[in-house]
Amino acid sequence: MEQRGADGRWYVKGKGKAFSGTAVRRAAGRVVLQVRMVNGLRQGRELTWNAQGKEGFSRVWENGRVIRLLPPPA
Repeated sequence: MEQRGADGRWYVKGKGKAFSGTAVRRAAGRVVLQVRMVNGLRQGRELTWNAQGKEGFSRVWENGRVIRLLPPPA
């Protein structure tokens, strides 16, 4: 995926339509980030995991802007 334009929307490389669906980032074969995208903008709760596989901090997105930060679960 790639981010384009002044509004920061995300697109699948080589495609003209903004991405909608679940975006997942992996490192060393593990999921480290997951967030829902609507029309190229992050929407809803973004989840992260640390190197040990435990849930990390979260952010809540609305129309591509962070509206809340959430600490890792205790």
